Amino acid sequence: MVDQICLDVPASTYDAECDFWSKVLGLAWRQTETPQEEFRWIPRIGALRVLLQRLEEPDGPARAHLDLGCDDRQAEVRRHVALGAEIAEEYEEWTQLRDPAGSAYCITDHHPG
Repeated sequence: MVDQICLDVPASTYDAECDFWSKVLGLAWRQTETPQEEFRWIPRIGALRVLLQRLEEPDGPARAHLDLGCDDRQAEVRRHVALGAEIAEEYEEWTQLRDPAGSAYCITDHHPG
């Protein structure tokens, strides 16, 4: 299930981008519960949450990708690969994939329910 939209933001504009989206959506951003300081989030708007990720790159354009939450990430990754996705990177709590057109998205351990 699509769980959240992740905005990937270069370090130099991260604070301003977090403040901007917080004002646009009318909800305060919050630091994630994890020790990873590069993540902030804005509470759910309907079914979706907005996650803001500070990139290591110093500047450049912000971009976005979908995060899909599930209760069995490895099985879901295998399903997506069978459908034509490619694994880009594995992390402790998520897997980054690329769809057949090359666009990035993630499958996470964050169960959307």
